[in-house]
Amino acid sequence: YQKCLGFRQYPTTLDCSVAHPSVRRVCPCAASRVPFYDHYVLSDLAESCSAACTRRTSGTCVSTGFDINESQAVFALLGVTCTGTDNNGDYFAADQPGYV
Repeated sequence: YQKCLGFRQYPTTLDCSVAHPSVRRVCPCAASRVPFYDHYVLSDLAESCSAACTRRTSGTCVSTGFDINESQAVFALLGVTCTGTDNNGDYFAADQPGYV
C-alpha cells in the first residue's frame, strides 16, 4: 500500500510489545540502557519494536523515544516513501507509527 500510519501527532510514548501482521513499525532503539533513543529501525511485518531493536541493534526499544510531529524526517531517514496516509495521517492505533 505504501501508506504511512500515524504520520502526525505521535504519542510521546509507545508500547514496544505491540505487533501487527501487516504493519512494519517505526521503532526507537537504544544500544545501551539510556533514557533516550540512539536511532530508529523499521520492524519486519508482525514484529514488535522490542524484537526489532534486539535483532537490528542488539539494543532495547525505548518507549519514550518519540517527539511529536517528527515523523516526516523519521520516515525519510528509514528510506520510506509514503504515497498516502490513513486517518489524515494522525496517529490512531497502538501499532503506529508504522508503514503498510
